[in-house]
Amino acid sequence: MKSKLLILHGALGCGNQFEAWAKALSINFECQLLDLSGHGTRAGEDVRFSIERFSSDLGEFIAKNGFTGINILGYSMGGYVALCTALQKPGLIGNIMTLATKFDWNAESSKKEAGYLKPQLMLEKVPQLAAQLKERHGAHWEKVAERTAEMMISLGEKPILTSENIRGISNRVKFCVGDKDKMVNVAETQAMFKGAVNASLSVLPNTGHLPETMDVKRIVFEAQDLSLQANPGSSRG
Repeated sequence: MKSKLLILHGALGCGNQFEAWAKALSINFECQLLDLSGHGTRAGEDVRFSIERFSSDLGEFIAKNGFTGINILGYSMGGYVALCTALQKPGLIGNIMTLATKFDWNAESSKKEAGYLKPQLMLEKVPQLAAQLKERHGAHWEKVAERTAEMMISLGEKPILTSENIRGISNRVKFCVGDKDKMVNVAETQAMFKGAVNASLSVLPNTGHLPETMDVKRIVFEAQDLSLQANPGSSRG
């Protein structure tokens, strides 16, 4: 029987963005996709974006479907949500793979990044991205951008994960980052890896930040580890 795998989207994303990944990964897993509050099919919801809210979404999805112990492949923010959930709710989820997940949150850089998410500015400077967001979230795409910016600022002021408290996660964790990722650097990912007690680290060659540009075959290769039974301890592979 194939183990279950939830592919968890990142900020500004949605579940169906990863349908091609789910199809490719189905060789090893029974894949699931999820729209977090206020995203994709749920974009019309009037909610405040926060890691805590999204962690609750994950818990509700697992409880509703009887998926306790499900493995998680968390892209970008999705990886952060998965780790926070594992930290706060031990035993709820299984193995975790983070991919292009940002860990170095601080007030200055968060405000700078949030400044790029003003809808009018996006329409003028990056119309292609604005069009993508409209396709994913419909008429609510501007709210998604604004609420994401607010969440980023809040996270910059008070990060949830640190290289110290991540030691409280006993789940097997695989940290993955692209060598050409301009939003997440290898050093910040490595710092988290060193703080974790049951982890491995992979630097993906010729890989940037956007999932659409990633080599799906490489993702499938890296995700194979998630099918391994969780075994608390220290893995430095």
